[in-house]
Amino acid sequence: MKLWDKPSTMLIRVSLLLLIAFFVASPAQRHAVSATLLPKTGFTATQDARVLAQQGVPALAQMTSQALDAALQQVQKQHGYSIDKAFKVYIFASEQDFSRLGACPLGSRGCAFRGHIALSPKLQAEPDTVAAILTHELSHVLLAQRMGNWSTSQLPPWFSEGLAVFASDGAGAEGVGKPEAMRALSSGEHFIPHTQGSLFRPRTAETFGLPHRLFYRQSALFIAYMQQQHPAAFADLMLRLHTGSKFDAAYSKSFSMPIETLWAQFLQNPAI
Repeated sequence: MKLWDKPSTMLIRVSLLLLIAFFVASPAQRHAVSATLLPKTGFTATQDARVLAQQGVPALAQMTSQALDAALQQVQKQHGYSIDKAFKVYIFASEQDFSRLGACPLGSRGCAFRGHIALSPKLQAEPDTVAAILTHELSHVLLAQRMGNWSTSQLPPWFSEGLAVFASDGAGAEGVGKPEAMRALSSGEHFIPHTQGSLFRPRTAETFGLPHRLFYRQSALFIAYMQQQHPAAFADLMLRLHTGSKFDAAYSKSFSMPIETLWAQFLQNPAI
């Protein structure tokens, strides 16, 4: 029997393949599928039309609305580029919805997906971090708008997360200071930067056996080193990324040395 002999047969087979792929995918990939396909119901607009909230989180919705403009200004200043397209901030009242509809890892406080932001209800207990977490996630939104969702999904996590931590003055790496990160670097407890990213097999903290916040802090320190020691090359890299280039191609055209050489120089003096 030919695969394409009947539209109904083809539809059944494709549906079965998609169903199998869904169940063998990682949790993060399943969450991404759910967030794309399932409607975000039960949200109402707040005093800021960009902020939508489920019932039960009025204080968090108010804090988010009040912090959003300053967070937007900060991330645009750090990137040197602006967020031009409309985006929404979804505030969830349950962790289950936050993960299922927001495509967010359980345990996280926020995430960006397809140009929008999802915030966890756990931020109600951490009001001092709301503005910083917003800024962190807006860094991801800005890159997604400039590069496109597909190219952004293939960014090396050390770069995308390190840049977001750097732009937000440490959001995502709280509790891990620069001295602790430097001690880990000097003892060999660190990630290894790559210029090739992967949607399906990203090199994250788990890849290198690191706690998430240590991975984030080390990544931010490396980003700061790149900017401070090679300002022209870093500015050119950001320009290429914000005009849609993939990271590996942008890096090779902006920096005159392999990423391994730059990393080795950083390890010799991460305090800069």
